[in-house]
Order: sequence, then structure tokens, then C-alpha cells
Amino acid sequence: IARRCTRRNGTRMWRRGADPDGYVANFVETEQIARMNGYTSSFVQVRGSMPFMWEQIVDLTYKPKFEIIRPEEAARIAER
Repeated sequence: IARRCTRRNGTRMWRRGADPDGYVANFVETEQIARMNGYTSSFVQVRGSMPFMWEQIVDLTYKPKFEIIRPEEAARIAER
């Protein structure tokens, strides 16, 4: 089961970081449920962009540099 947040979705290379409300780009929660011998088990994985405001110039390099925007707000945004 995969649950994707619709608040800050977009293509992977063009939507990055978090918005001022703390919603990160391309947030997905994936849950695997297994049942065996009457027992049920669940494993949850969460992924998304780094939880602070940042930008990155899209180019063809393997590891392009990124820049943190408004670092003074980073803690508040990440808390969300």
C-alpha cells in the first residue's frame, strides 16, 4: 500500500525541499502487510525530500550542489 501526499507533488527534478508549512516534496509512505499462521505484521517506509527549504539548479551533473533557503526557519519547518 502506498500513500502519497498531494500537497507538494511534482516531478522529482523540479519539485524539491519543503514549503513554509513543512510539507516536503514527493512525500510517500509505503506499507507492507504480511499475514502468516494467523499473525499480521506491518512494515512502514517513509520517503520524501529533505525537510527544509532548499533549491538546486537542475543540470546534467551527477551530484549537483544545493543551497539552503532561509536557514533561520529550518528548525520550525522540519518540526512539522
